[in-house]
Amino acid sequence: MNNRLLQAFYGNEKAKATLALGWKGGRLPHAVLLEGESGAGKKTFARLIAAAAVCSGEERPCGVCRHCAKAMEGVHPDIRLIDGGESAKNLNVDAIREIRSSASVRPNEAERKVYILADAQNMTVQAQNALLKVLEEPPKGVVFVLTCENRSALLETILSRVTLVRIENPPPALCEQVLHELAPGHGEEEYRLAADVFDGNIGRAAASLGDAGFRRIVDGADAIAKAAVQGTEYDLLEQLAAFENDKDSFRACLRRVKAVFADLLRRKYLPEQRRDALGSGISALQCERIVAIIEAALQMMEQNMGYPLASVWLCSQIKSALNR
Repeated sequence: MNNRLLQAFYGNEKAKATLALGWKGGRLPHAVLLEGESGAGKKTFARLIAAAAVCSGEERPCGVCRHCAKAMEGVHPDIRLIDGGESAKNLNVDAIREIRSSASVRPNEAERKVYILADAQNMTVQAQNALLKVLEEPPKGVVFVLTCENRSALLETILSRVTLVRIENPPPALCEQVLHELAPGHGEEEYRLAADVFDGNIGRAAASLGDAGFRRIVDGADAIAKAAVQGTEYDLLEQLAAFENDKDSFRACLRRVKAVFADLLRRKYLPEQRRDALGSGISALQCERIVAIIEAALQMMEQNMGYPLASVWLCSQIKSALNR
């Protein structure tokens, strides 16, 4: 893939290939849903789709025409970003009706016009039903790009009328390389730790460096791991409670805890394993079970399991695995 704009978007080769092939024959659908976690780059990829829609070059998005330049600067008159993450009112039923009305107006400069509806999961049912009407019969030359963290928040009728593209985090190793460019001035261990804690999520990892919240996640993970092995079920639940009101940090912390036990498991099979209090209190099999339990919890949270149920389930499962 030689397209310079797409190359600048890290990872997600499948999503980039879908976009490139779709526009090659003018086959990109009129409505696309980008799904991925916060910080994965959904808005950036939405802008790439918008640039491709208005691009006047042969290979879309070419990155050099005036339409691409304006699109990537966020000033193209035929591209409109409505950010539902900034305010739920931005995507309420009245806002969607206004979008539906303006969609029938001809583009100002390009052949097409694009509406980016970011954080579409914040739309009410009434707003989604209002949007459905224009998705069912879209005006000619109009492209809708929706982003969301989890498609389950959207109506099935909406999902049936969009093309789903999953935006994934790049591998942590690639994330670590990119962090050197995006957030210079930190140590190698900080870059590695940030990339691992946020599972390759470049946006969240870059934002975390130098932030007190990042240290809180790392220290919290160590406390959770210690409580899991050496404390009671109540001790473990108490440590998990520190992340009760921050689901993103809770997930990041769990990924870090998983890495702690995965590292313990690896060291169990080394000829000269490093001895520490945590490692001596747990077997290789128990480490393996806990890694699997945390991975299962993360997957269930992706399916919208809430914090209270996830934390109670984790405590019960981890303590059960340690007592076998």
